[in-house]
Amino acid sequence: MRKYFFIIPITIIFLFLAIVAYLNFFGLKTDKFNKLIYSKISQINPKLSSEINDVFIKLDIKEQIIKLETSNVKIQIEEEYLVLDKIISKLSLSNLLNNRSVQSLEILLRENEISNLKSFISEYNFNFSRELILNQIKKGKIKASIFLDFQNKSKKFDYSILGKVTNAQINLLNKGELEKISFNFISDQKQHLINDLKFIYDDIDFKSDTISAKKRDNSFIINGDISNKKQVFDIKKLQKYLDYSSDFVENSKVNLSSNNKFSFSLINKKKIDKFEFKSEIDFDEIKFNKNLNLPININNGELKFDYKNHIVDININSSFYFLSDEKEQANFGDANFLISKKNNENIKIKGNFSNKGNKINSDQIKELLNIDSKLIPSQDLNFDSNNSIEFELNKKNQVENYKLNSDLKISKLEVSNKDRNIKRFLPEYKDKIFFKDNLIEINLNKKIKDIKIKGSYSLDNTLSDSFKINLTQNSDNLDFDTDINLNKLLLNFKSLDYKKNKKIKSNLILKGRYNDDLRFNKIKYQENLNTIQVSNLILSNKYKIKNVDTVILNYENLNKKLNNLKFQKKSENRYKLSGSEFDAELLISNYLKAENINNIFERFENINSKIFVQFNNIFIDKNSKLTGLVGEVSLKRKGITDAEIKSKINNKNDFSLSIKTNSRDEKITNLFIDEPGPFIKNYKFIKGFTKGKLSYGSIEKNNETKANLKIYDFKVQDVPVLAKLLTLASLQGIADLLTGEGIRFNEFEMNYQSKQSLTNINEMYAIGPAISILMEGYIEKNKLTSLRGTLVPATTINKTISKIPLLGEILVGKKVGEGVFGVSFKIKGPPKDLKTSVNPIKTLTPRFITRTLEKLQKN
Repeated sequence: MRKYFFIIPITIIFLFLAIVAYLNFFGLKTDKFNKLIYSKISQINPKLSSEINDVFIKLDIKEQIIKLETSNVKIQIEEEYLVLDKIISKLSLSNLLNNRSVQSLEILLRENEISNLKSFISEYNFNFSRELILNQIKKGKIKASIFLDFQNKSKKFDYSILGKVTNAQINLLNKGELEKISFNFISDQKQHLINDLKFIYDDIDFKSDTISAKKRDNSFIINGDISNKKQVFDIKKLQKYLDYSSDFVENSKVNLSSNNKFSFSLINKKKIDKFEFKSEIDFDEIKFNKNLNLPININNGELKFDYKNHIVDININSSFYFLSDEKEQANFGDANFLISKKNNENIKIKGNFSNKGNKINSDQIKELLNIDSKLIPSQDLNFDSNNSIEFELNKKNQVENYKLNSDLKISKLEVSNKDRNIKRFLPEYKDKIFFKDNLIEINLNKKIKDIKIKGSYSLDNTLSDSFKINLTQNSDNLDFDTDINLNKLLLNFKSLDYKKNKKIKSNLILKGRYNDDLRFNKIKYQENLNTIQVSNLILSNKYKIKNVDTVILNYENLNKKLNNLKFQKKSENRYKLSGSEFDAELLISNYLKAENINNIFERFENINSKIFVQFNNIFIDKNSKLTGLVGEVSLKRKGITDAEIKSKINNKNDFSLSIKTNSRDEKITNLFIDEPGPFIKNYKFIKGFTKGKLSYGSIEKNNETKANLKIYDFKVQDVPVLAKLLTLASLQGIADLLTGEGIRFNEFEMNYQSKQSLTNINEMYAIGPAISILMEGYIEKNKLTSLRGTLVPATTINKTISKIPLLGEILVGKKVGEGVFGVSFKIKGPPKDLKTSVNPIKTLTPRFITRTLEKLQKN
């Protein structure tokens, strides 16, 4: 009995455990709970209908629940249906005993084509906006597990969905397609998660670790990331989505990788708020289109993009190289740019970029700046630079608040310029200037542009001098300050009769301002004790002199004479020209060689001034000078209108010049010089001129001059043209006298007219103890000379006049010498090839006799 009493409980326990194990692993088939499952499915949506086959009851001891499992369930709405892999209903043991409802449902959706799910969802709850989105899903498969919890008293049920999408394809509204999409997802009332997202777009593999949407009140907080490994990306394809052209790149395919994070709030499923986006992009190389003429390409760049609270921050770090370096091993420069945009403010851009030892061709710079200049020939420039830039772009893409700071170092630069004016001052100038080790400092902003340049230069690429140039532009004014050493240069100022040899220390300073006019506040040239200074010189835009306050010359010229001259403005239109000594030998020589002095005044703009002149000594030649010169000169647009100048030659001989302009606009000039030899010696065809008195008078109107020149009681020693005439006329004795002690003339008179380059000699007559000459003709400057006349020795004149009754006897006496009559002559040809011809004459013309008688009667 005891034995049975012990076996029965054990058997019962064993049977109970066996039943429990069976229910736990295999379950018990029943249809008692079908209605319960139907009711829960209808609770989800009354339109849902289902077909349930077998239901198995399973016991879960660990969770203390009973599971009702059914497979191959068909859920249908109208004609659309889904076949479920399994439905698991969970009831707690306490609910079962209390006859309470199902605790939860777990629905396992077998892998289906997404297209089937799309149709079912549309039938389940049609929404036009969602329908448009769903229609962009072209293919793919989905597998999911849906868990419904009916224990929430405040709602019908809670839910959570876990699933996986594979091999999906989405059309981006004609902007391309996302292909081979796969991801895992989790969704419930509080959040939606997408994990391990992968897809292909334009042959680029993208991935995302997590994209989440968490519910908060009436909104969803969405966070996510997306990235791609370094792959070739065709940026031209962005033209489909963005309003821009990618023509700025030569090769649109760029090798790049990106890492992006984003977040935003979706309010009431409609409004996006608190959008934030961060992106990091790495790229290998971007080559710009050659049509842009940009001299650089970008290499190994990193771009960081940050958008938050309507603020955009972009940070770009990159290397760059110049196209000139491309064929060689390129030296890379570094660049960093910060771009920011806040709300309605301007776009702000800051950048720093630098390079060292790079090479760029000058042609590329000229193309970039649109400069067609022959000053800079094609050449490779090696340079270093350190630059910072800052500016803003307004809504119209206009630049504002511009700032640029740049330090450049250019090792070599060649400048070419064919300019005869430069060669006048620099005899060794060969149309080129070579610059070396030039440092350029640039500081530009909206108000001020400041450029500082220093370095060295040379004309032969060997010996070099230093220079400094400072340029500052403020508003419409450009201020300049230049300091140039001229130590290694050969300088020649012919107009000042000044020359500086090489390797003599010298310096030039130029300070001033340029706007509508060019103003030199200071010009100073210094070489030891030699100085040239100019202050407040103003030139018009046509480089005409509008004003000058002071000109000071202190220098030793090639004649070893000290020159001291000061030109100073005393008041409006009144100046003073003064000095202790000035060597005017070259100036007088140039003027007497038909250099029109009015050419000097043509360099002035609207001149209307009076100049008081005062000099202690003005050298005419090495041995003669004007002393105590005083006077006043009036100038107007056409030149000198009035002048009164008086002086002494070598403290004894008179010199006076008078110029007056009358009411008929005739300029009347009178010049008197006692012993004018120092002036006449400048005419190369007359040498050995001594003694004499010169009187000159002229009337000038409309650029035409009528003049009369007289010289009395003078002697000439060497006149080549006259000597040739005497020789051809077989007057060898007189010719020997001319080249010996000289020939004396009692009087010389010439009446002529000149206009521009043509001078017509109406009559030139000279009479003396040895010969007399009567001549006429014309001279076209630097082109042609044509003269003809009569030359007669004094003996012939005496013989002819003595035959005139009574008058001849009174004039020359009863006895006359014997000799030849004389000659007629012609002189014609260009200045350097004059041809002279003579013919003997047997009678004198009445005109010659008349002129001779007039002169003899005067004497």
